[in-house]
Amino acid sequence: MLTNKEFTTKQIAFDSYKEKIEDEKKYLKRYFSINSVKIKESNTELEDSLFAKINKNPDLESKILDEYEKSFRAINSYYYHSSIALVHTFFESYLILICHIITENTDTKFNIQLLKGSNNILLALDYLKLTTGLEKDMIDKHMPRLGKFQNLRNKIIHENSCFKNQNDMKKLQNGFKNKIDFDESNLRFFINSDELSIEYLNKSYLFILKIVDYLSIKEFIIKTNITNNEEIPIIITTSNNSNRCTSLQKR
Repeated sequence: MLTNKEFTTKQIAFDSYKEKIEDEKKYLKRYFSINSVKIKESNTELEDSLFAKINKNPDLESKILDEYEKSFRAINSYYYHSSIALVHTFFESYLILICHIITENTDTKFNIQLLKGSNNILLALDYLKLTTGLEKDMIDKHMPRLGKFQNLRNKIIHENSCFKNQNDMKKLQNGFKNKIDFDESNLRFFINSDELSIEYLNKSYLFILKIVDYLSIKEFIIKTNITNNEEIPIIITTSNNSNRCTSLQKR
């Protein structure tokens, strides 16, 4: 039997969170800028080496050019591929941090760790839908493009920058057009600029800000049921125009 009911109401301030994510976005853009300069310098050194080898061995020009092309693509892709992975970590980490902020500020025992799955980004979005009523339309507007980047990152990390077949290659081509080169004989792909990393950063950052703006106008009503000295937090979220409720009750 419930012997007492208590209600408290609060809004969550995201000012420090927004400052933190803005700072890290600036650091990443600065990192990309610095490394782009280094990439250009490395390419210039490779070109100088190429011309020197051709001048010394003109009969081997075709072989030298082939080796140069392979080295050029590989060296550049090491940076561009790692940059995609880095931005993915940025996106994933800041989404999960929002979930932790909700958990801590509402004193709920329901945290993201209770959800099962291996896709942390989708788990975070599911958690926010359950606890805050995060709108599906917002997710559907941003996630299709971000999902393509997530798939690209998975192929880099889990499949060693390889594609399985022609259909797999076409999916990458449809998503990223001429920003990826393909080695069909070895079923490998190479990102050829930092445009994709910058796009991924900008789009993931924008999506997160949209979520934060949405949550900033929410009023969180924390309902605490007390029975036998045990507190069972329940989150109820409301907005100015509509009411949504998710109750987490102990069985």
